[in-house]
Amino acid sequence: MNIDATLTNLVARFAPWLAPLPTAWAIGDAVQHNLRWPLVVAVVAGAAVELVGIAATATAMELWQYNRARRASDRPAPARLGIVPVLVYVLSVAVLIVLLDLAAGRPTVVVLASLTWPALSLSAYGVLALRFTLEMLRQDAETARQERAIARKAAAEMRKAEEQARRLEDERRQRLGAAAATLDWLAAHPGASRREAAEALGVSERTIRNHIAVARRIE
Repeated sequence: MNIDATLTNLVARFAPWLAPLPTAWAIGDAVQHNLRWPLVVAVVAGAAVELVGIAATATAMELWQYNRARRASDRPAPARLGIVPVLVYVLSVAVLIVLLDLAAGRPTVVVLASLTWPALSLSAYGVLALRFTLEMLRQDAETARQERAIARKAAAEMRKAEEQARRLEDERRQRLGAAAATLDWLAAHPGASRREAAEALGVSERTIRNHIAVARRIE
């Protein structure tokens, strides 16, 4: 992987985590100034809304991923229900930022412009979810590649075993055929010696003895 691809991948991995910060600040500011909550509680409120948004988006994608990868016999996950927390997040941000700022008398243009950050946060969550899906697809592809490699290796070993078995069978048939030819010659020449049989068949006396031994084992 070249340096450009590495940098792009790092930016795509870490940049989405920065997008929720302005939204969290806007929520905390609206809660502190419009609802008159303490600063600590306002900070917790802003962080909680954004963290719930991340959790809602991630859960929705995990439900979708489970349904995509599950077997037909497995129970499906409630993927549609997973969209509800995401919608609740959007509604919560709209209420905490827009309605509270409008009630406090801030200009409408400023309030509407502040909605850019929640939209960017939602987009960032989408990027995180898509990267999660991409990683799962890569894992699936790698698993499939390994399975294909294992299948090819098993098939090659099976072909090798079959070829070896055929070769051994051919050798066995050749030995049996040669032994049968030796016995036929000896039967046709009852008084011939093993040396004469070897000279007539063009083999050694040891081969003649082996042929006779093979024939006896068969009998």
